[in-house]
Amino acid sequence: MLAGRIAVMEAGRITQIGAASELTRHPRSAYIAALMGVNLLRGERSGVAADGLVAFAVDDAVLIVPDAAGEGTMFAVIDPRDVTLSATRPDGSARNVLAGEVVEVAPEPPAGERVRVMIASSPPLVAEVTRGSAIALALAPGRRVFATFKATGVTTFR
Repeated sequence: MLAGRIAVMEAGRITQIGAASELTRHPRSAYIAALMGVNLLRGERSGVAADGLVAFAVDDAVLIVPDAAGEGTMFAVIDPRDVTLSATRPDGSARNVLAGEVVEVAPEPPAGERVRVMIASSPPLVAEVTRGSAIALALAPGRRVFATFKATGVTTFR
């Protein structure tokens, strides 16, 4: 992650080359997204919302995201730090709300002040919260949570 350019190799071949910021904003595979620590969703533009936003159908959900221009398949990248977790369905300005069970809770090195939480929502998401939030929400495998994120926190591309 300290290099100016990164070459990612998958199954013996280079699949993407670029700066860390480019790989984070526009990962070309689920492997690269996981390597860069972001959520990558693949779906279809399914309608127009408002204010430059569109409906984005992925798995069993329809999310509201920025328009990536054009029709058909598009990708959405969500930083786990932009995903908020709640024990009950929240009210607020975040337009995207997914429910699911916690699959894994993993403290981040070095001191575990931040915790990565894998959620079996549809689509699956990873959130990153503080250790205090993880304790307050009693996050553990099997715990049902609501994951929310704002459309403005999503990067889309084709």
